[in-house]
Amino acid sequence: SPTVITVPPTSKPVDGGARAGDNPTTVPTSGPTLADQQPEEGTVPPTIPINQQPSTYAPTKTPTKTTATPTSDPPTSSLPPCPPLYNDTAPYDAGDLVSYGELYYQCRPFPQSGWCSQAAYKPGNTLVDWSQAWTLIGG
Repeated sequence: SPTVITVPPTSKPVDGGARAGDNPTTVPTSGPTLADQQPEEGTVPPTIPINQQPSTYAPTKTPTKTTATPTSDPPTSSLPPCPPLYNDTAPYDAGDLVSYGELYYQCRPFPQSGWCSQAAYKPGNTLVDWSQAWTLIGG
């Protein structure tokens, strides 16, 4: 014979279910019952509306970790690589790029390019007008 459980009235409204003061309802079931669930001491046992009681309980699925797969290569920077650090003894030609401090400089075209290899015209020098040899291009 099927198992029969009695659902007691509840003091809280349950959607589509019993209200406080309603008569208990007897419900036949073939799966786990509310009696199988032991409420914590001092709490009200859970109630399930008659029309929503499952005949069996579905197993809980374990979440799986997914990793996003890129659809294309990451974007590349449009900036050129950092130019080499200015060197007092290096020969420089028109168009050469150097870095000094946190700034980038480009050697001016001929005839000013002749000053780029002279240490006195090193970028940022405050004693000589370095901008006669170099153009500040950013940083």
